[in-house]
Amino acid sequence: MANVATGGYLIHQDWSGHKVDNMLFQAWTSGPVDLGNRWFFEAPQEKEGYVWFRMRNGRSKKCGVPGGVVHGSYQGVVTKSCSSGDEFLWRAEPQNDAGSNRWRTVKFVSYSTTNAMKPYGNNPDEYIILEDDGYANKYSWSVGG
Repeated sequence: MANVATGGYLIHQDWSGHKVDNMLFQAWTSGPVDLGNRWFFEAPQEKEGYVWFRMRNGRSKKCGVPGGVVHGSYQGVVTKSCSSGDEFLWRAEPQNDAGSNRWRTVKFVSYSTTNAMKPYGNNPDEYIILEDDGYANKYSWSVGG
């Protein structure tokens, strides 16, 4: 998965190699990102009119939850051992490619915070923060070709 605005791939620190908790999520282009850029959407469930799921990294086997602090005051996304708690739930809101009738980009929204994932800045290698659910390209992630 790549961020539409920065081109950074969704991984967590150490190219998703560490199998420990509290590793910050990143939108990264440097290094072996292909190793950590495999995600599984698991345990779907319906709540409040949306389908929610866990996001598990294919390399580290860890799930993403809101947590950690990025650049002093922004809430980030970190790894945790996967569980069934609400803090592990995300939804993917499709964003239609203009006129194509294909849904290729999504915005990931946290159930527990109602905020969406986006890179902190506009550069290729950025940490992920959670902010109000917006519609700029920085909130969009490419999930298919």
